[in-house]
Amino acid sequence: MGNRASVVRTVSSHLFEESHKTLCVILLNHELPSWTPALWERAQVRLCADGGANRLSDQFPSSPPPMTIIGDLDSIRKDVLDEYCKQGTTVVNLSHDQDSTDMQKCVRHFLDSYVTESIHVVALGGLGGRIDHTISNLSNLLAFSQIPIVLVGDGNAAFLLRAKEKSRIEVDTANEGPGCGLIPFGGPARVTSDGLKWNLSNDEMKLGALISTSNEILSPVVEVDTDGNLLWIFEVDK
Repeated sequence: MGNRASVVRTVSSHLFEESHKTLCVILLNHELPSWTPALWERAQVRLCADGGANRLSDQFPSSPPPMTIIGDLDSIRKDVLDEYCKQGTTVVNLSHDQDSTDMQKCVRHFLDSYVTESIHVVALGGLGGRIDHTISNLSNLLAFSQIPIVLVGDGNAAFLLRAKEKSRIEVDTANEGPGCGLIPFGGPARVTSDGLKWNLSNDEMKLGALISTSNEILSPVVEVDTDGNLLWIFEVDK
């Protein structure tokens, strides 16, 4: 089914293992997981999307400052902005652009400013809260499908499994799962999987019909072969 093969390493690998990839962490304006400081300190690129800087300041005040705060700056508090500017943070005010979200502004800034080969983006605070915000963040996985992006929030994580690709997902079972799901994204998908409690066998999934929810990870390696784009969603430690 898939004519390309890829190895997908989930978010926990960035906490515990050295990687040859450049790690960019983006903090969004939603509650951040308790392990944010460990990932933030390991990141080579640290960005805050507008009010994400408030979350960093309030939840983890001893963590390193962001390299850059990006957005329309309608959510960040003045005291937070002033403090991070004193610590050397640069600010990119894109308030003239009201057609893109702060996350989109951050990702575009990253793509414009850094070499985009061998990179990985993790957006913390990317799931949860307002449903329209969550859907917008999920849509960014398609909009920027040329780079691997993981969204994390409220004890869940999600990333894109691209169409016509056979993915080998390496799961940190101590910190991820067991709950998971595979959701067709942007159209129907015919899917075969291995390593799940309820595997798919060349089954067609689409919204309004079959989708894989309330599934469980049974193996440290999950394989998914799909002819359409999928969201891989799984539980992570809060």
